[in-house]
Amino acid sequence: MADWREDVDRAREEARRAREEANRLRREARDLARNLAREARHASRGRGPGISWNPLASEPPESGEIRVEEPLALDGVRSVDVAQGAGKLTVRVCADGEDPRVVSSGRAAPRIEIQHDGDRLRINVPQNKAWILRRRSGPTTEVRLLPGLASLRVNLGYGDLSVRSLAAEAVKLDAGAGTLSAFAVVGDLRANVGAGKMTITAHEGLASVNVGTGDVQLDIARVVDGEYKVDVGMGRVEVRLPAGTRIHLETSSGIGKSTISFPSAGEGAATVLKASAGIGEVSVKERSPEAAPPPQATPKPQRPGMSVNRHEAEELRILQMLEQGKISSQDAADLIAALRGAGPLPGNGGS
Repeated sequence: MADWREDVDRAREEARRAREEANRLRREARDLARNLAREARHASRGRGPGISWNPLASEPPESGEIRVEEPLALDGVRSVDVAQGAGKLTVRVCADGEDPRVVSSGRAAPRIEIQHDGDRLRINVPQNKAWILRRRSGPTTEVRLLPGLASLRVNLGYGDLSVRSLAAEAVKLDAGAGTLSAFAVVGDLRANVGAGKMTITAHEGLASVNVGTGDVQLDIARVVDGEYKVDVGMGRVEVRLPAGTRIHLETSSGIGKSTISFPSAGEGAATVLKASAGIGEVSVKERSPEAAPPPQATPKPQRPGMSVNRHEAEELRILQMLEQGKISSQDAADLIAALRGAGPLPGNGGS
């Protein structure tokens, strides 16, 4: 009984932190939207007709967008840091015939800042005041790199972050709110999403991932010795492992269930997976390589629909009722599962 109460208390604390983070993001978005709208009104009073075009852009603008390119000098570079305030950011290896560069486009001319510091290269696409900062708004940027890096760090404030076909000794990916996807990344991976969705596919190497509010799918193509860790405050965890992998599993779900269809090795195994969800489901299964094809194209970011916002508000209301003691923890789990179309969850089945 004591263990059950500790699980519920821990889940309530996770839910409280997730709610505070969601409220903070909403406050930031509202404040920035008001400030930028005010600036846009002032600017419109002295603005002439037409759209200005940066003469340094490689191509004329299409559909009102301006495209800017900057080549990258990677000789002697061992570490790359990429940061963007909001929008869509893709980091990938150069294809045949391509050279390293940054390509960015938006309604206003994106600003690309490149700085060399010894063997470290820093790339920054700062937020332009002409863009209204909502989730998934801002420029569309692609960074093309060469393989063989010691470290890669990528940070996106709001929007869609994608990293594809890159190898580095250490890879760190962060997204404040939105989606994070990584395909065929090789190296020691650390990934974090504050609120949104994370999808890691065909990863080779260790991985430690965290999502505050949202779902995470971790697909491992090659397992190495060490510790794999997946934590979600509120949402669903799904881990897929190669058949025949000898790995010790430690899974838990404060309010929800664990569905484990992959055999766990003993505690003496050289590889350990620790997966947990404060509120939600934890699933560990065997991966199917044919079910994880490489992405053909990345869809253009879209504004979230009213239904998404409505579901988020309803989930927060459920958590408030749980914290106030108006409903039980099982009632909260069933209601949240119903909102997500998963049906009611059975009792706590954490292992």
